[in-house]
Amino acid sequence: MKLKTWTIPVILFLGLSVYLSFQSISKHINFESSVDLALYENVIWNTIHGNFYRTTIGPFPEIGEHNFLADHIDFILLIYLPFYSIFSSTKLLLILEAIIISSAIFPIYLLARENLKYPLLYPLVFAFYFPIYSITLFDFHPETAFIPLLVWFHYFSGKESKISYLLFPLILICKEEVALITFLMGFLYWWEGRKKQGRIILLGSAAYFLLALISLSIFNPISSEPFHIQRFLHPHKPYPQFYATLLFLFLPLAFLPLLSKYILLVFPYLVYTSISTNANQSMPFTHHTFIAVPSLFIAAIDGQRVLERTFKGRLTFLNFAPILPTLILFYWIGPLSPRFPFSVHREISDPKKYAELFQELGKESGVFTEPNILPHFSRRREIRVLDFHKKYSKDEVLVLSGLESEERLEFLERHKLSHPSVFRDESIIILKKLDKD
Repeated sequence: MKLKTWTIPVILFLGLSVYLSFQSISKHINFESSVDLALYENVIWNTIHGNFYRTTIGPFPEIGEHNFLADHIDFILLIYLPFYSIFSSTKLLLILEAIIISSAIFPIYLLARENLKYPLLYPLVFAFYFPIYSITLFDFHPETAFIPLLVWFHYFSGKESKISYLLFPLILICKEEVALITFLMGFLYWWEGRKKQGRIILLGSAAYFLLALISLSIFNPISSEPFHIQRFLHPHKPYPQFYATLLFLFLPLAFLPLLSKYILLVFPYLVYTSISTNANQSMPFTHHTFIAVPSLFIAAIDGQRVLERTFKGRLTFLNFAPILPTLILFYWIGPLSPRFPFSVHREISDPKKYAELFQELGKESGVFTEPNILPHFSRRREIRVLDFHKKYSKDEVLVLSGLESEERLEFLERHKLSHPSVFRDESIIILKKLDKD
C-alpha cells in the first residue's frame, strides 16, 4: 500500500474535520447551538459524577430528572467518556464528533478501491456531500458514529474479517433503529451466499432491536411503551420537506444507489420518515439523515461498479457522474453560499465575558434557560428549558436570550418584581432575586 495513494483522502479528512470543528464551535460560542448538545453533555457529566445516564433535559419536563434510556438507547455516547473525563469541555465533544464523521472518508476510499476504477471519486464526493454538513452542524449527536462504523463493517465483512464481528456491537449501540439496517444487511449477506455471517447479523440485529424496545418501555417514566412509538402508530402522509430531503440525499450521488441491491438498506429510513408525525424527522437540515448516509454510499459504490461492468470502459464520463451534482449542490447551499443554513448569524464580541458570567451562576440551583443558551449550563446535575408560559418562583434563576420578541417581553413583564434583571445586554438577560432578598 503506497503512502501517496492516501494523500488525497488524508487531505480531505483533515480539511473536513477542521472545518466542521471550527464551525460547530463557532455556532456554540455564539449561542446558536441548542437542546441536544446540552442534553448529551448533561448525560455525560452526570454519568461521570455517578448518576448513570441521568438528565433533567429531554421529553419529560414534568418528570424532572429521569434516565435518558427512556428517550434513546445509544450507548455509543460512552466512547466520549474517557476523553471528557480528562478534559470536560463542550468544544471537545464537537471536535470529536467532527473527527468521527469525517473519518468515514477512509473506509469509503477502501471500499471504492476494492470495487471501482477511480476510487478517489467517493472520498471527494463525501467531503462535499451537503447532508454531512447538516448532520454535523445540527447540534451534537453521538449516534452519527454510525456513518463510519457501518462502512467499515461492510468493508471488513466483504473480506470475511473477524474485525467485522467486533464492529457489529458498536454499530448496534449507536441507536435503537440502526438494528433495522443491520438486519437487512444480514439478509443481503445471506442472500449473497454468506449464510453463516448473514444468520449471525440477522439474529443479532433482531434480538438487539427487541431488547431495545423492551428497555425503552421499562425506562419510560410516563407509560409502559417506548416513548417515541406513537409518532409511527398513526401514519402521516409525507410532509412536503420529505421529498426535498430525498433530493438532497440522492442527487449528489447521481441516483446511483438505485442500481444496487444495497438500496434496500435505506428502506427503513424512507418508511419511518415518511409516516412519522414528527415533521423534524423529515427535514433536510437536521441530523436524522445520518442513518441513510452510509447505506447510500455503500449502494452508490456498488451501483458504480454495476455501471463499470455493464459498459466495460465505454461511456467513461459515467464514472464521474456524482461529481457535478455534488459540487453544484455544495455551491448552491454549502458553506460558501449565503443560503447555507448553518452560518453564524450574529457573532458575539466577547464570548469569554459570558463564560465567566455563567460560571458565577454555576452553584445556583434551579436554572431555567432558552434552548440556545442551554449548552452553556450543561455541566451541572440540573438544568431545564425555560417555558415562556410558566410563572417561576423567585428562587429560580432565569437566563434569556437578549433578542427582542413579543413573547419574551411579556415574560419579562410578568417576572419583573420577583426576578429583577441582574445582567442585560443584546445577547443575554439574567433574572434572579437579589442577594439581600
